[in-house]
Amino acid sequence: ACAGARPLPSMWKWLATNVGLPLEAPKGATRGLDIAALWPGYSGLNQGHALVLGLFCKLYNHLLMVLDDGEFYEEHGPKPGTGPGPRATAANAKGSNLSLSQVRAIVTSLNSLVFHTHLPRALPAKQQQQHHHHHRDQQGEHHKQMIISAVAACGEDATAMLTEAAPLLLRSLYERDARRPFCQ
Repeated sequence: ACAGARPLPSMWKWLATNVGLPLEAPKGATRGLDIAALWPGYSGLNQGHALVLGLFCKLYNHLLMVLDDGEFYEEHGPKPGTGPGPRATAANAKGSNLSLSQVRAIVTSLNSLVFHTHLPRALPAKQQQQHHHHHRDQQGEHHKQMIISAVAACGEDATAMLTEAAPLLLRSLYERDARRPFCQ
C-alpha cells in the first residue's frame, strides 16, 4: 500500500478506500462535515485499520515538525535536496506529500474520530447492523490473518497508539491552520 517515495499519500488513499474516509475535501466542505464511518469512535475501527491510521498519524506528525510553512502550503513537502541521501531530488520531492485538499480531509476525519470517541453518539440499530456487517463482509480470511500478523509485529496496541497519535496530529494541523488558514 505504501510503495515508492510517497508513503503518506499512499497510506491516506488506502485509509480512504478501506475505512470509508474522504480522500479529499474542498475548502468550504470542512465546516461541520461529519464522517459516518467514524461515528463509533476508536472502538469502531478494527485493529488493522487502527494500526494503519495510528502509524499514519505518527508519521505525518513527525513530518510536520520539520516542515516550514512554505513547504507545507506551497510545496506540500520537503524542499528538493533537503531529505536524506541521493534520492532527495526535485523529481521525487515534488508531489511526495499530501495536497491541501487531502490535508482538509485528514483534519475532518481526525476531528470526527476524536470527537465521537469522547462524545459518542448512539447509532440507530439498522446503522449498527450495517456497520458491523460491512466490516465483516469486507475482510476475507487471508486479509484477517495479514492484519493479525501486522498488529502482532507492531508490538503495541493499535488502538492505544491511535488514541495517542490522532489528537497530537489534529493539534499540529490546527496550529498550522491557525497561522494560515487552509480549512474553514
